[in-house]
Amino acid sequence: MSRCRMVAVVGASVVFMRLFLERFLIGGRESTKMSDKTETLITVLDRYQTRYNPNRNGEQSISCPNTEAHTHGDRNPSCSLNLGKGVLYCQGCGLSGDAYSIIMQIEHIEFLEATEQIGKPRVEIESDWLIL
Repeated sequence: MSRCRMVAVVGASVVFMRLFLERFLIGGRESTKMSDKTETLITVLDRYQTRYNPNRNGEQSISCPNTEAHTHGDRNPSCSLNLGKGVLYCQGCGLSGDAYSIIMQIEHIEFLEATEQIGKPRVEIESDWLIL
């Protein structure tokens, strides 16, 4: 085999290996952009001050954001969170679903009210100061 032909074969195999590694061994993600479902779930978890690992895309155990349902507190993580799918399930209180259904179950509201609640902060601070 001539030297030019050998370089072309080696170059093609390097490109193939890079594509193989990106698609099959690194999870097949073509972009690192999060889905809308995951971003909304992260917004809800931040709203209820729930600690989680944002860099982990698979299953992870967290404390339940529904603190009122756990009478003695949620000392051991009873909630399974999957950021890749954008879902959550608590084995202690039965809280489950995506971001909207979590707000609906915790706040006892309907879907349309839950969509309005996503963009608002949980605690509103009232002030006596007048800003001009």
